[in-house]
Amino acid sequence: MLLLLGVGVVANVLLPRTKGQHGPAMMINIGWSLAVLAGSWVSVVSKTHPNPAVTWSCGPTAMLPSSSPGAQ
Repeated sequence: MLLLLGVGVVANVLLPRTKGQHGPAMMINIGWSLAVLAGSWVSVVSKTHPNPAVTWSCGPTAMLPSSSPGAQ
């Protein structure tokens, strides 16, 4: 999700024939910060780590609550 939102805003600013073409650099900064915020919010709500590799590796060792994905 982070890459989808972050790269999407960069493409919107840089590619021709888009509504955000030639937008200010602040547009890219805000887009990436909202992408990080969305990823953090999803990880807090789902009680998982933002990095899926960490979530899946913690599951078998029972370091996460049993309701999280990857936990046995």
